[in-house]
Amino acid sequence: MSFVSVTPPRYDCDIFNEISNAKKDTNLKDYSTVTDTDPKNVEYDDLYLVMGLSKGTLVFISVDNLEQVYARFSIHRQQIDQIYEVPKYGKIISVCHELVLNIWGFANGVAHVYKSFPILRPLIDIKVAGQLILFGFKTGDSEMFLWEE
Repeated sequence: MSFVSVTPPRYDCDIFNEISNAKKDTNLKDYSTVTDTDPKNVEYDDLYLVMGLSKGTLVFISVDNLEQVYARFSIHRQQIDQIYEVPKYGKIISVCHELVLNIWGFANGVAHVYKSFPILRPLIDIKVAGQLILFGFKTGDSEMFLWEE
């Protein structure tokens, strides 16, 4: 489970007809325009709660409307164990139980997997700092990658 600021297209891989027939909620608050310094008016960057489910499905839920699934996508074949956002590039990194890492995002209104590769060992954590991505593994070693578009 993770919070992200990337906005997915409104899509449900399993029940597309329900989403396409539903009315868009126009009562959602836009936190990006908050300028008041009052602590209750904190500017939020995270717009969606993303949860990885079994069978490789990711569910996006708007933080303004936690009772409704905003979008659902199938990205992996097995349960998703970890989800990380690369906010500078609007991409998401996810790792499934089969130790397959996918780098994906949204293009032209659909989810697109840009790169998928086996990592062959369990991850502890991923840290994103600008263009650098640090992978920490349970074996004690780490790898650092430079993100270039």
